[in-house]
Amino acid sequence: MDNIEKKKLRTGIIIGAIVSGITLFALMIIFTILVFFGGPPYVTKDSKDYDIAMHKYDNIQCGFLTFPETITPEADVKKFYFSYQDTWDDPTCEVFLQCAYTEDMYAKEIARLEGIERIYGEDVQKLLKEEAGRYPYPVYIAMENHNHGYEYALLTGENEITYVYTAFKERHNIHFEEKYLPSDFGELYYEGIPLDEWQNKNFNNPKVDIGPVSASVVMNGYSIYLDTEKSGSDGWVHQYK
Repeated sequence: MDNIEKKKLRTGIIIGAIVSGITLFALMIIFTILVFFGGPPYVTKDSKDYDIAMHKYDNIQCGFLTFPETITPEADVKKFYFSYQDTWDDPTCEVFLQCAYTEDMYAKEIARLEGIERIYGEDVQKLLKEEAGRYPYPVYIAMENHNHGYEYALLTGENEITYVYTAFKERHNIHFEEKYLPSDFGELYYEGIPLDEWQNKNFNNPKVDIGPVSASVVMNGYSIYLDTEKSGSDGWVHQYK
């Protein structure tokens, strides 16, 4: 093999190595994006997809207790939006359903919400019920600020109920009007105090042990799906289904 052929061979090897390196780097970037941000989200705005969409994914971090099992033909669907993306660790999800009911159907739906409960041994958990305040309307709450999740049903008008579920969503990237969010949506609390306020007050206080202030504690808001009798040092015990 003469010098020219050797030079061509070296050039080919170098070019092949560069191309392989670029390809490997691109694959690593794609893999990282898929792991942390998931693939393309599944999105539907068609209420005809409701029954399928609500049971399509097993890893959604709620049981949709506040939502109706199905949309009856008599219900007037004002708006429906469902999105799911299988992002890192837990999925990012958003569900919004607004229905107007007949007076009789509305009364039955309120009775259903009033009767929802989860029993864990001797511990009975029900939906939290609040009048308008932090939430813009009277509300039944299944989950709020628990592991970045919210699930609730708002009484938004005459015989109208608006059902909301969000997981790992922020105000700027939701697909419904902000007026349906609680005023403290996404804010973190510790010992009933906004986290930043608690930190400013206690971080420089040598008498305060700040060890327990961790994500798992701060984000542990209310959840009807949380078996508090079994939760503790071993972690949370959820029953979503």
